[in-house]
Amino acid sequence: MRAPDVGFGAETFGGLEGTRSEAGTIFAPPSDGDADMGEQALFLPQSGYDPFTATLQGLGLYTSNAGLTEENEAEDFYTYSEAALQYIPRITSNLFGDFSANYGLYRYTRDSSLDFDNLETSAGVIRVFSDLHNLAVWSRYNYTYLADAHDGHDELLTDHSLEAGLYYPIPLGKRHFAFGSYVSEFSLSGYPEFVRRNEHGLTLGYAFLPTDKLNLSAYYQFFVYDFLERGRLDLLQDIGMAVEYKINQNIDIRVQASYSINQSNIEEGDYEVGEAGASLNVALKF
Repeated sequence: MRAPDVGFGAETFGGLEGTRSEAGTIFAPPSDGDADMGEQALFLPQSGYDPFTATLQGLGLYTSNAGLTEENEAEDFYTYSEAALQYIPRITSNLFGDFSANYGLYRYTRDSSLDFDNLETSAGVIRVFSDLHNLAVWSRYNYTYLADAHDGHDELLTDHSLEAGLYYPIPLGKRHFAFGSYVSEFSLSGYPEFVRRNEHGLTLGYAFLPTDKLNLSAYYQFFVYDFLERGRLDLLQDIGMAVEYKINQNIDIRVQASYSINQSNIEEGDYEVGEAGASLNVALKF
Protein backbone atom coordinates (compact mmCIF):
# COMPACT_ATOMS: atom_id res chain seq x y z
CA MET A 1 0.00 0.00 0.00
CA ARG A 2 1.45 3.35 -1.01
CA ALA A 3 1.81 6.09 1.59
CA PRO A 4 -0.87 8.79 1.37
CA ASP A 5 0.02 12.20 0.06
CA VAL A 6 0.42 14.61 2.96
CA GLY A 7 -1.72 17.09 1.07
CA PHE A 8 -1.95 19.70 -1.62
CA GLY A 9 1.42 21.38 -1.09
CA ALA A 10 2.93 20.23 2.20
CA GLU A 11 5.56 22.96 2.12
CA THR A 12 2.87 25.57 2.85
CA PHE A 13 0.76 23.41 5.15
CA GLY A 14 -1.68 22.22 2.50
CA GLY A 15 -3.80 24.03 -0.04
CA LEU A 16 -3.36 24.21 -3.80
CA GLU A 17 -1.95 27.71 -3.48
CA GLY A 18 -0.59 27.39 0.04
CA THR A 19 -2.23 29.91 2.34
CA ARG A 20 -2.10 32.59 -0.31
CA SER A 21 -4.90 35.13 -0.07
CA GLU A 22 -6.59 36.97 -2.91
CA ALA A 23 -4.30 39.94 -2.17
CA GLY A 24 -1.21 37.87 -2.92
CA THR A 25 0.04 37.36 0.64
CA ILE A 26 0.91 34.25 2.55
CA PHE A 27 0.35 34.11 6.29
CA ALA A 28 3.24 33.12 8.51
CA PRO A 29 2.91 29.95 10.63
CA PRO A 30 1.85 30.51 14.27
CA SER A 31 4.59 31.64 16.66
CA ASP A 32 5.03 32.49 20.33
CA GLY A 33 4.96 36.19 19.51
CA ASP A 34 1.57 36.19 17.83
CA ALA A 35 -0.18 37.41 20.99
CA ASP A 36 1.97 40.56 20.97
CA MET A 37 2.45 41.10 17.24
CA GLY A 38 -0.85 39.81 15.86
CA GLU A 39 -1.28 37.79 12.67
CA GLN A 40 1.77 38.20 10.45
CA ALA A 41 1.56 38.30 6.67
CA LEU A 42 4.50 37.79 4.35
CA PHE A 43 4.09 39.72 1.10
CA LEU A 44 5.29 37.71 -1.83
CA PRO A 45 5.60 38.55 -5.54
CA GLN A 46 2.84 37.12 -7.66
CA SER A 47 3.82 34.05 -9.63
CA GLY A 48 2.09 32.27 -12.47
CA TYR A 49 -0.13 29.31 -11.74
CA ASP A 50 0.72 26.11 -13.60
CA PRO A 51 -2.42 23.96 -13.96
CA PHE A 52 -0.80 20.93 -15.65
CA THR A 53 1.36 18.36 -13.84
CA ALA A 54 2.92 15.41 -15.66
CA THR A 55 4.53 12.75 -13.47
CA LEU A 56 6.51 9.56 -13.82
CA GLN A 57 6.94 7.22 -10.86
CA GLY A 58 8.96 4.11 -10.27
CA LEU A 59 8.22 2.26 -7.01
CA GLY A 60 9.76 -0.94 -5.65
CA LEU A 61 8.25 -2.66 -2.59
CA TYR A 62 8.80 -5.75 -0.49
CA THR A 63 5.54 -7.32 0.70
CA SER A 64 5.14 -9.98 3.38
CA ASN A 65 1.81 -11.21 1.95
CA ALA A 66 1.55 -10.80 -1.81
CA GLY A 67 -1.78 -12.61 -2.14
CA LEU A 68 -3.39 -10.84 0.86
CA THR A 69 -4.40 -14.21 2.34
CA GLU A 70 -4.94 -15.36 5.92
CA GLU A 71 -3.00 -18.58 5.47
CA ASN A 72 -0.03 -19.60 3.32
CA GLU A 73 1.36 -16.07 3.23
CA ALA A 74 3.93 -15.61 0.49
CA GLU A 75 6.65 -12.96 0.53
CA ASP A 76 7.41 -11.20 -2.72
CA PHE A 77 8.87 -8.06 -4.25
CA TYR A 78 6.90 -6.00 -6.75
CA THR A 79 7.40 -2.87 -8.80
CA TYR A 80 4.87 -0.22 -9.71
CA SER A 81 5.53 2.07 -12.66
CA GLU A 82 3.16 4.92 -13.42
CA ALA A 83 2.72 7.74 -15.90
CA ALA A 84 0.15 10.38 -14.96
CA LEU A 85 -1.23 13.71 -16.13
CA GLN A 86 -3.26 16.06 -13.93
CA TYR A 87 -4.99 19.29 -14.95
CA ILE A 88 -6.24 21.62 -12.19
CA PRO A 89 -7.55 24.78 -13.83
CA ARG A 90 -8.46 27.72 -11.64
CA ILE A 91 -12.17 28.55 -11.91
CA THR A 92 -12.28 31.22 -9.21
CA SER A 93 -9.74 32.29 -6.58
CA ASN A 94 -10.51 29.23 -4.42
CA LEU A 95 -12.36 26.88 -6.78
CA PHE A 96 -10.49 24.54 -9.11
CA GLY A 97 -11.31 21.90 -11.65
CA ASP A 98 -9.67 18.51 -11.20
CA PHE A 99 -8.96 16.23 -14.16
CA SER A 100 -6.47 13.37 -14.12
CA ALA A 101 -5.46 10.19 -15.91
CA ASN A 102 -2.79 7.65 -15.00
CA TYR A 103 -1.65 4.27 -16.22
CA GLY A 104 0.26 1.95 -13.91
CA LEU A 105 1.97 -1.44 -14.15
CA TYR A 106 2.19 -3.85 -11.20
CA ARG A 107 4.84 -6.55 -11.65
CA TYR A 108 5.70 -9.26 -9.09
CA THR A 109 9.07 -11.01 -8.95
CA ARG A 110 8.05 -14.51 -7.80
CA ASP A 111 4.35 -14.85 -8.66
CA SER A 112 3.74 -13.31 -12.07
CA SER A 113 0.10 -14.45 -11.96
CA LEU A 114 -0.51 -11.41 -9.74
CA ASP A 115 0.70 -8.96 -12.40
CA PHE A 116 -1.83 -6.45 -13.71
CA ASP A 117 -2.15 -3.08 -15.43
CA ASN A 118 -4.21 -0.25 -13.97
CA LEU A 119 -5.90 2.68 -15.76
CA GLU A 120 -7.60 5.40 -13.72
CA THR A 121 -9.27 8.60 -14.89
CA SER A 122 -11.20 11.20 -12.91
CA ALA A 123 -13.00 14.53 -13.30
CA GLY A 124 -14.26 16.82 -10.57
CA VAL A 125 -13.87 20.05 -8.61
CA ILE A 126 -11.87 21.15 -5.55
CA ARG A 127 -12.80 23.99 -3.22
CA VAL A 128 -10.12 25.42 -0.91
CA PHE A 129 -11.19 27.44 2.14
CA SER A 130 -8.19 29.67 2.78
CA ASP A 131 -9.75 31.12 5.95
CA LEU A 132 -9.96 27.60 7.46
CA HIS A 133 -6.25 26.67 7.25
CA ASN A 134 -6.76 25.65 3.61
CA LEU A 135 -9.44 23.06 4.22
CA ALA A 136 -9.88 21.38 0.83
CA VAL A 137 -13.16 19.72 -0.19
CA TRP A 138 -13.56 17.82 -3.43
CA SER A 139 -15.97 15.75 -5.45
CA ARG A 140 -15.11 13.73 -8.53
CA TYR A 141 -16.17 10.98 -10.90
CA ASN A 142 -13.72 8.06 -11.18
CA TYR A 143 -13.27 5.36 -13.79
CA THR A 144 -11.02 2.37 -13.02
CA TYR A 145 -9.93 -0.38 -15.40
CA LEU A 146 -7.73 -3.36 -14.48
CA ALA A 147 -6.28 -5.75 -17.05
CA ASP A 148 -4.26 -8.95 -16.82
CA ALA A 149 -0.64 -8.23 -17.65
CA HIS A 150 -0.40 -11.47 -19.67
CA ASP A 151 -2.47 -13.55 -22.07
CA GLY A 152 -3.80 -10.74 -24.21
CA HIS A 153 -4.47 -8.27 -21.40
CA ASP A 154 -7.89 -9.68 -20.56
CA GLU A 155 -10.18 -7.38 -18.61
CA LEU A 156 -10.13 -8.06 -14.85
CA LEU A 157 -12.25 -5.21 -13.51
CA THR A 158 -14.05 -2.03 -14.49
CA ASP A 159 -15.67 0.41 -12.10
CA HIS A 160 -17.50 3.74 -12.34
CA SER A 161 -17.77 5.62 -9.05
CA LEU A 162 -18.48 8.95 -7.39
CA GLU A 163 -16.11 10.24 -4.70
CA ALA A 164 -16.38 12.99 -2.11
CA GLY A 165 -13.73 13.94 0.40
CA LEU A 166 -11.98 16.57 2.44
CA TYR A 167 -8.43 17.32 3.56
CA TYR A 168 -7.59 19.50 6.55
CA PRO A 169 -4.04 20.59 7.45
CA ILE A 170 -3.36 21.91 10.96
CA PRO A 171 -0.20 24.07 11.30
CA LEU A 172 1.69 23.24 14.49
CA GLY A 173 4.75 25.40 13.96
CA LYS A 174 7.10 26.73 11.35
CA ARG A 175 8.17 23.32 10.08
CA HIS A 176 5.54 20.80 11.12
CA PHE A 177 1.80 20.21 10.84
CA ALA A 178 -0.86 17.59 11.40
CA PHE A 179 -3.38 16.62 8.76
CA GLY A 180 -6.58 14.65 8.44
CA SER A 181 -8.67 13.53 5.51
CA TYR A 182 -11.92 11.68 4.92
CA VAL A 183 -13.15 10.17 1.67
CA SER A 184 -16.20 8.17 0.58
CA GLU A 185 -16.41 6.48 -2.82
CA PHE A 186 -19.64 4.96 -4.13
CA SER A 187 -19.65 2.42 -6.95
CA LEU A 188 -22.19 3.21 -9.67
CA SER A 189 -21.58 0.23 -11.95
CA GLY A 190 -18.84 -2.22 -12.71
CA TYR A 191 -17.67 -5.68 -13.70
CA PRO A 192 -17.59 -8.23 -12.22
CA GLU A 193 -20.51 -7.46 -9.94
CA PHE A 194 -19.19 -9.41 -6.95
CA VAL A 195 -16.16 -7.10 -6.50
CA ARG A 196 -18.13 -3.85 -6.50
CA ARG A 197 -17.94 -2.00 -3.19
CA ASN A 198 -18.42 1.33 -1.48
CA GLU A 199 -15.38 2.64 0.37
CA HIS A 200 -15.09 5.01 3.33
CA GLY A 201 -11.71 6.04 4.69
CA LEU A 202 -10.20 8.24 7.39
CA THR A 203 -6.54 9.30 7.47
CA LEU A 204 -4.76 11.03 10.36
CA GLY A 205 -1.14 12.06 10.05
CA TYR A 206 1.77 14.25 10.98
CA ALA A 207 4.44 15.82 8.78
CA PHE A 208 7.73 17.46 9.70
CA LEU A 209 9.78 19.47 7.20
CA PRO A 210 13.23 19.96 8.81
CA THR A 211 14.53 21.54 5.59
CA ASP A 212 13.04 22.75 2.33
CA LYS A 213 14.11 19.46 0.71
CA LEU A 214 13.26 16.91 3.40
CA ASN A 215 9.77 15.79 4.45
CA LEU A 216 9.07 13.22 7.19
CA SER A 217 5.53 11.92 7.72
CA ALA A 218 3.64 9.28 9.67
CA TYR A 219 -0.01 8.28 9.33
CA TYR A 220 -2.85 6.07 10.48
CA GLN A 221 -5.68 5.01 8.16
CA PHE A 222 -9.00 3.29 8.76
CA PHE A 223 -11.08 2.03 5.83
CA VAL A 224 -14.50 0.42 5.56
CA TYR A 225 -15.07 -1.68 2.44
CA ASP A 226 -18.76 -2.49 1.91
CA PHE A 227 -19.18 -5.04 -0.89
CA LEU A 228 -22.55 -4.55 -2.57
CA GLU A 229 -23.44 -8.04 -3.75
CA ARG A 230 -21.96 -10.53 -1.29
CA GLY A 231 -22.78 -8.88 2.03
CA ARG A 232 -19.06 -8.76 2.75
CA LEU A 233 -17.76 -6.04 5.06
CA ASP A 234 -14.03 -5.44 5.56
CA LEU A 235 -12.37 -3.17 8.10
CA LEU A 236 -8.80 -2.25 7.18
CA GLN A 237 -6.34 -0.45 9.45
CA ASP A 238 -3.01 0.79 8.16
CA ILE A 239 -0.10 2.57 9.83
CA GLY A 240 2.97 3.82 8.06
CA MET A 241 5.73 6.34 7.64
CA ALA A 242 7.58 7.94 4.77
CA VAL A 243 10.74 9.97 4.22
CA GLU A 244 10.80 12.13 1.10
CA TYR A 245 13.80 14.03 -0.23
CA LYS A 246 13.44 16.59 -2.99
CA ILE A 247 16.51 16.42 -5.23
CA ASN A 248 15.39 19.46 -7.20
CA GLN A 249 12.16 21.17 -8.20
CA ASN A 250 11.09 18.26 -10.38
CA ILE A 251 12.60 15.10 -8.85
CA ASP A 252 12.19 13.50 -5.45
CA ILE A 253 12.86 10.14 -3.84
CA ARG A 254 10.77 8.50 -1.14
CA VAL A 255 11.38 5.66 1.32
CA GLN A 256 8.29 4.23 3.00
CA ALA A 257 7.03 1.40 5.20
CA SER A 258 3.54 0.30 6.29
CA TYR A 259 1.72 -2.41 8.20
CA SER A 260 -1.93 -3.30 7.55
CA ILE A 261 -4.54 -5.48 9.27
CA ASN A 262 -7.77 -6.42 7.51
CA GLN A 263 -10.75 -7.90 9.36
CA SER A 264 -13.65 -9.34 7.38
CA ASN A 265 -17.02 -10.89 8.16
CA ILE A 266 -16.41 -13.71 5.68
CA GLU A 267 -14.26 -16.77 6.15
CA GLU A 268 -10.65 -16.38 4.99
CA GLY A 269 -11.14 -12.64 4.51
CA ASP A 270 -8.76 -11.65 7.31
CA TYR A 271 -5.11 -10.90 6.56
CA GLU A 272 -2.07 -8.96 7.69
CA VAL A 273 0.62 -7.47 5.48
CA GLY A 274 3.79 -5.44 5.91
CA GLU A 275 5.44 -3.52 3.10
CA ALA A 276 8.59 -1.45 2.68
CA GLY A 277 10.29 0.12 -0.30
CA ALA A 278 11.40 3.21 -2.18
CA SER A 279 10.31 5.28 -5.16
CA LEU A 280 11.68 7.81 -7.61
CA ASN A 281 9.23 10.49 -8.77
CA VAL A 282 9.60 12.99 -11.58
CA ALA A 283 7.05 15.81 -11.90
CA LEU A 284 6.84 18.65 -14.40
CA LYS A 285 4.41 21.56 -14.01
CA PHE A 286 3.36 23.69 -16.98
